[in-house]
Amino acid sequence: METVEERRHLPALKQVLKLYSSIPISKLALIVEMEEKDVRQQLELLRSTSLVKTWVQGSALDGELQYCGDIEFSIDGDVVVGHETKAQVVKGDFLVAHIRKLGQIAQDLNALPPTKA
Repeated sequence: METVEERRHLPALKQVLKLYSSIPISKLALIVEMEEKDVRQQLELLRSTSLVKTWVQGSALDGELQYCGDIEFSIDGDVVVGHETKAQVVKGDFLVAHIRKLGQIAQDLNALPPTKA
C-alpha cells in the first residue's frame, strides 16, 4: 500500500506534462495541488519508474537502461521541459505509394480501347 500511496500523483503529473512543452515547477505544483519539493520527488519517481533494463548481448543480467515511458522530460533549473517519446506515424510514404498506384491505374484505364455504347 505504501508504493500505491507514493505513486498516486503520477497519472496527474503525466497528464499535465503532456499538455505543456515546458512548465515552471511552481505552476505544476499549483495545478496538481502539491508542494514544490513533493513535485520534484514525484518527477524523479516518474523518471526512475520509466527506465527499464533491456538485454542486448552478453550474460542474462547485462543490459542497458532504456526509457519506456510515454513522455520524457528534463528539469532545467525550475522549469520542466517535456516531449512525447511515442513514435510519430509517418503517413507521407503511405500517401506517395497510393498516388503512384492511382497513377498506374489511370494509365491502365487510358490504354484500354474505347467501348462502343
